[in-house]
Amino acid sequence: MTFKKFISLILVCFMLMAVLSLTACGGNDDNKDNENTNEGGENNTTDKTYAVTVLDEDGAPIEGVKLVITDGTTYPTATTDASGKASVQLPEGTISVMITTVPDGYLKPEKVSGGVYHGVFASGTNELAITLEKDVVIDTKVEYTVKVVDTSGNPVVGMKVQVCPGGVCLPDDFYTDENGEIKAMITPGTEVKIQLIELDGYNLPTTVDGTYHAIIPVGETEITIDTVT
Repeated sequence: MTFKKFISLILVCFMLMAVLSLTACGGNDDNKDNENTNEGGENNTTDKTYAVTVLDEDGAPIEGVKLVITDGTTYPTATTDASGKASVQLPEGTISVMITTVPDGYLKPEKVSGGVYHGVFASGTNELAITLEKDVVIDTKVEYTVKVVDTSGNPVVGMKVQVCPGGVCLPDDFYTDENGEIKAMITPGTEVKIQLIELDGYNLPTTVDGTYHAIIPVGETEITIDTVT
């Protein structure tokens, strides 16, 4: 082998070593990229749709219920639609529901989970139904009767009467009927003051306190007022 060929062989060996070294380095970078990609994939979370349906005691949907549906970290809000449904996107986990506002005529349900939330999704589920009870208002009003007669005991027809429980007059206009009576639904427990409005052909009686012509005492629901013809 000549000296020239020996030098050429050495140069070729150096070139091969350089190529192999670059290839190895490139492979390590690829592996690092793959590792970084995998690590990023492990950190990514997929949100899940959690849906709440709000119904009344008859199973009918309730629209307009305002909710907070939370995983304990974020607190997105939602409002039920005409089908009684509301939903949000959250990472999978322990999801709870708090009802903030209900429409008129309904009561909020009792709280669960330590007295904070009104519902909790069962593990592995993404749908929850909540039932609201109707707010039953008991009408405690009773019927009061005011009768207006003349001095002969005959009914006075068409006289306007103001009815004022506790001194606050009802907005309704009452006029005596053919029996000389008006009837009004009033919550008992307070005096009901009566004021007559002048009617042609009749003189009004003297007021009992400078303003009202009669007072129905607590515990009574009827009164007869005499006028002067």
